[in-house]
Amino acid sequence: MFELIRCCFLLGINATPVDDDMRVWNALIDGPVDTCYEDGLFTLRLEFSETYPLTPPNVRFTCKMFHPNGKKTKRI
Repeated sequence: MFELIRCCFLLGINATPVDDDMRVWNALIDGPVDTCYEDGLFTLRLEFSETYPLTPPNVRFTCKMFHPNGKKTKRI
């Protein structure tokens, strides 16, 4: 998975490890076209446990935004 993220360009999505720690990543996502999020730039933090991929990463928005599945802690 990490190799796929590092080698492949995904339109509107950018993710990089924090301080070369492959288990903690910062991500930027462009708001989708033709939605209320268009022209937005959203920041997220992804934290992968030692048991990844058996356990999903911890993902949270680091910017202020509304997400219908989000909680007050900004976790999805």
